[in-house]
Amino acid sequence: MFGLGSATPEASILMPAATGRNLGAGMFVWIMVLLGEHKSLGAFFLCWTWTGIADFKVLYGHPKAEKRMLGVNVCYTAALGVLGAFLIGYAP
Repeated sequence: MFGLGSATPEASILMPAATGRNLGAGMFVWIMVLLGEHKSLGAFFLCWTWTGIADFKVLYGHPKAEKRMLGVNVCYTAALGVLGAFLIGYAP
């Protein structure tokens, strides 16, 4: 779960919460795309980078985290920041 190789049954309760978080974010992204609200989408992406930072902190602090997931997380978080800034600065 989330790159944590030793998720206990107690820790796995986070899965439904994370699923809801990600589904809500995904729906917001699609709605903004369909409405043509590119600057709002860019602002959301910039805000959502904090989710990536928080996830990185969880992975980095867990002794049995899959270290390859740290790099994946950093790449996705950086991409969100760059895309968010681009959409705010250059989107119509």
